[in-house]
Formats: sequence, C-alpha cells, structure tokens
Amino acid sequence: MQTDRVGSSESPLPSSTSVCTCCGQPFEYTFDVPSWRSPNWATFAYGECGTCGSLTLLDRADPAQYYADYFSFKPRLTNSSRKRRVLGAAANRVLLREGPLGRTTGRVVRRPYWLRWFAGSGIRLDAQIVEIGSGSGALLLDLNRHGFSNLLGIDPFVAEDIEYSLQVRVVRADVEAAPSGTAAFILKHSLEHIDDPIGQLSTLRRLLKPNGIVVIEVPVAQGPVWSEYRDNWIALDAPVHRFTPTQAGIESIAARSGYRVERRFGESVPYHYSGSELISRRCSPLTHAADDVLSPLEIAHLARKTRRISRADECPQMTFILRPVGQ
Repeated sequence: MQTDRVGSSESPLPSSTSVCTCCGQPFEYTFDVPSWRSPNWATFAYGECGTCGSLTLLDRADPAQYYADYFSFKPRLTNSSRKRRVLGAAANRVLLREGPLGRTTGRVVRRPYWLRWFAGSGIRLDAQIVEIGSGSGALLLDLNRHGFSNLLGIDPFVAEDIEYSLQVRVVRADVEAAPSGTAAFILKHSLEHIDDPIGQLSTLRRLLKPNGIVVIEVPVAQGPVWSEYRDNWIALDAPVHRFTPTQAGIESIAARSGYRVERRFGESVPYHYSGSELISRRCSPLTHAADDVLSPLEIAHLARKTRRISRADECPQMTFILRPVGQ
C-alpha cells in the first residue's frame, strides 16, 4: 500500500479510522486535501479504498467551526401563500402518477427537480416526510409550495427550532428525534457529513413505515471531474465531508444497513468544474465567484465540459432511492 503523509495541520479529534467508511475494506493509498473553508488552506488526509474506490477522512477533525458560513444555515426563509400551495398540490397529484396523464402533464408543467424521487413510489402529498440535515429548511419549503403538507427537518447544527407553519418545522436535534412511521427520509447532501452512515441508515430503517423510502443525494468520486481535479475537487469539501462515496460505495452502505438500491440518477452541474477550477487556483468559493476569477471563455469551456457528461456513472453527483430489503 502506497502511503503519503497521514495527518492534518489542524488538531484532530482523538477518533480516526483506518478502513473505508462504505465497505470496510483497507485503503489503497492516502492523499492530502486542502480545505477551502480554512483561512490557511489546512490539509486533511483522506484514504482511497482499494475495493469500492470511495474516499474517507482519516483524522476526524471537528467540523463545527466550518458550519458558521455554511449555505444551508442562511437566515430563515418565508413560507408560501395558501393559494400557491393549493395550485402546487393540484399539479403534483397528477405529476406523481405514473402513466400517460402524468407524462403529458410533465411536458406542460415544469417538473421540480425532486419529483423523480417520489414519482411512482406511492408517496402521497400528506405523507410524513423528514429531511435529515435540513439546514434552515429550503427544500422543505419548496416541497410545501408544491402541496406536501407533513414536513419535518432535523439538523443538530441549526441555531434553534424553526416553525414556519403547522405543515413545516425544523428542529435542532439528532437523528434519534425522527418520528416512527415516516414515509420518506431525505438526505440531500447530508449523508457525506456523517461519520457513521451505516448506523444512521439502520436507525432510519427502523423508523420507516412499511414500503417507505430513503432518498440520498451525494457527490460521487468517479467520472471525469474527479479524475481531472482529485484533491482540488470542490465536492471533497474537507473536513466537512467525512467521506465521499462512489456508486459502488453507496451500494455497499445500502446493503450493510439493510436496503436495496431501487433507482439511481446522475446529475452534472457546472459548479463541480468551475468551483474546482477556483480551488486549483487557491481561490476559496467562500470569497470568490467564478466569474470574478475565470474569463468568459474559460466559463464557457467548463460549461461545455459539464454538458458532455451524460452517463450516470460519469456524473459528479448522484441520487439513490433506497427501500428496505424485503419490501
């Protein structure tokens, strides 16, 4: 096994790991990742798994200090009007259906990006939906604008509980506060922040109602963006991201926590290229916008590279729909 320097220029917590978070196998080698959230670009060591290819933070530095400027904790948002919720609910009752009517309506009404999570899954608009790692609740409010009426966010890093309405709440708590009988748990770019994803998913499985689903959206360490930028890839986000899986890594996590992967989607978005280009020039995305650093020609070139990524297994982020085994 090839091993580079394992360590960090910031004081780590006592806990550390020596095997892959996803599949539990040894690392092929380790490498240092500069943190664009750190004012002095401190480096943190990650291991790359020799079996599933996933990446794991080796020294579990406390991430709390890095959440002060985290985008999902921005000030409270506003809830939508009752009229807009009613109209959104009417559209989604049709869009959530499988068959000709749902497909036809989808060509006329702009589909929310999250619609494919629930389409054909049996999730109703009044179903209990819980987002783990919700931040201030932006996604929940968007779901509410489209007619979903039983929404809860759970996040241990929000400053305080937030009650937007009887239909939308965010509580400052850990995953153990999630209610039983939940129809869908959503972990949108939050699973990678967790040191023990298998333990957390196992807890959620016990709280799911029969035939419920878990939605996971994560960056994945595969494809051309990862190959080109590696330690300068923006989605590594050291040390906030405790691990970055591959598709095989998520499949391993799912199997080890009692799920099967029912569906998967890939997505290629421009910031994976433009943000990584900023980091490679040691310009933090916290203080620099892409169009302030990159020329219009460079931005256009990166946009073309983004559009050329079409296969799911080449995309820098993926969404996985999990169901418990046997359901």
